[in-house]
Amino acid sequence: MSDSGDWEYDRVHGQGSCTYANGNEYVGTWEEGRIEGEGKLTFARGDVYVGRFKNSKMCGFGMYRYADGDIYEGVLYYSESVTFTYKISAT
Repeated sequence: MSDSGDWEYDRVHGQGSCTYANGNEYVGTWEEGRIEGEGKLTFARGDVYVGRFKNSKMCGFGMYRYADGDIYEGVLYYSESVTFTYKISAT
């Protein structure tokens, strides 16, 4: 894991980024070492989520683009779909 950005009390705090051992990358806001607020999570498989995070989970309004190009917008609650029903097809 590789972290960069603002630090406070030995934790990422403020704007920063992290590349994980599995190839996923997060760029956005951190709070006391947790992903919190607005950010972008790019998965190694090519999927991308842009939106809100809470306690290091996708939570709130966001957009999820699959590697095949399909795009969903809506609300997630701790990484579970609540109203993620709007689909913009890649084709």
